[in-house]
Amino acid sequence: ASLAFSISGCSTAASRTVSSPNHVRVEGVKGEWYLTLNGKRFNIKGVGVGRRQSREGEADFLKMAADLGANTVRTWGINQGDQKYLDQAYAYGLYVDAGVWLNPVRKGYSGSYRDKNYCAKVRKQTLKYIKQFKDHPAVLLWNIGNETIYWTESDKERIAFARFLEKLIKDIHALDPDHPVVYASSFTTALPYIKEYVPSLDIFGLNVYGGIRFAHEKIIGALDIPYVITEYGPPGNWDQPKDRFGKPIEPPDESQVYFYKRDTKEIEKLNGHCLGAFVFHLGDTTQVSAT
Repeated sequence: ASLAFSISGCSTAASRTVSSPNHVRVEGVKGEWYLTLNGKRFNIKGVGVGRRQSREGEADFLKMAADLGANTVRTWGINQGDQKYLDQAYAYGLYVDAGVWLNPVRKGYSGSYRDKNYCAKVRKQTLKYIKQFKDHPAVLLWNIGNETIYWTESDKERIAFARFLEKLIKDIHALDPDHPVVYASSFTTALPYIKEYVPSLDIFGLNVYGGIRFAHEKIIGALDIPYVITEYGPPGNWDQPKDRFGKPIEPPDESQVYFYKRDTKEIEKLNGHCLGAFVFHLGDTTQVSAT
């Protein structure tokens, strides 16, 4: 897999051996927010890395991320950000936005957030993961849920999920006050639910493929918390023309490079509200994606 990434600094980060838990804070006021890591300002220069190495074991995607100049990587689920992943990221000088996958409520997925037993199961699994790794020196943030609201079909279920998310975030804060919580939204679709039902969220996560400035204005108009761009890149395959088999035509590399460079420059202008961004995606994925 290839990645065009307009970030200064292309040398591999030095291997780290001394380990201690991180203390991460959102500081400042609206329009002047920033992240601190162990007392020092930290701007996320991130890339999504769902697998630490290729399926054949030959490509080291975390090393590639460090070589490209990233300082943070993102995962989507606890099956990705395991002990080996976190240890390897730390060795390369990378921090991790550690993901916990929360199922949407729709055909093909199990569970309902109106079911107390299901909620208890998800809560237990999530808190177990956080308790296990909250003191790991690679962990920067907890990314709890990815586009769950968008892919949930019923509004009743969306509201039930948002209320569950609020309770879960409070539990996470009680267990681990040193790592802020992010929820990743498909564009700005989660804004009304987050605003009304999830006041304890620390950072709004934005998955965006075009329209960054428009999304920025909507977020700062609706919420009084900063945001991080949890995914960005060229337009997804849903926007591409189809071939004679009905499959999307992949844009050439040169075209994709243009979007990566353009959007990276745009993101750099959003400091004070935006805490940084994650390019999507470096290396093999663990799920089917339309990007």
